[in-house]
Amino acid sequence: MRGTWIRGTVTLGVIGVLAAAMLISPAGAHLGKFGHLKSHIKKIAKKVAQKEAQTAVANLAQGEIYTRTFTVDAVGFLPQPPAFVEVPTMGRIELLGCFGTNPYSIRVRILSNDDSQPFVGVGTVEGSEPPTGVGPAPVVDQVAGMFSSGGGSPLIAEGGNTFGTVGHWEASIWRGAGDNISGAHVSVDGFNDKTQCHVSAEVHAI
Repeated sequence: MRGTWIRGTVTLGVIGVLAAAMLISPAGAHLGKFGHLKSHIKKIAKKVAQKEAQTAVANLAQGEIYTRTFTVDAVGFLPQPPAFVEVPTMGRIELLGCFGTNPYSIRVRILSNDDSQPFVGVGTVEGSEPPTGVGPAPVVDQVAGMFSSGGGSPLIAEGGNTFGTVGHWEASIWRGAGDNISGAHVSVDGFNDKTQCHVSAEVHAI
């Protein structure tokens, strides 16, 4: 965790310098330049958040747990899917999409790195329109296989036109066996209210 703290401190220092530069700039400076600096600061903050998601599991001892939550707009496939977890040398489990048209699906994906050697990936999703008993019975979908070289597979929860979609996912990626094993397991709960998807994940290092 010390390395993570150092990265955060350095980044805050960079942001502080940029902010100070904005404050001491001459009064006649162009507003467009300020806008560029603000945009740059936002990009730095976004990269830090993405890096923390990607490296968090590497900072955990076997068996430790952390949580991640996201709220995203219902725009379809997300241009930069946020990761619940990324395991070095393997891949990630990510929020792939949030859709704003019927059946208002939420998509979670197991995805391997482009240079990854084979690892095991297994996942299950149960999705329906809330509340239970109003719409069709929940639909269960499953994926399993050996993932490598950029290969991936989605787990899709679908609901209905009245109340949207609720889903629950269980997914694991790992390599090895016995005492020589590394990977992660995630439990995800999500709700698509037809305009946004709200998801929360509990991540276990294995």
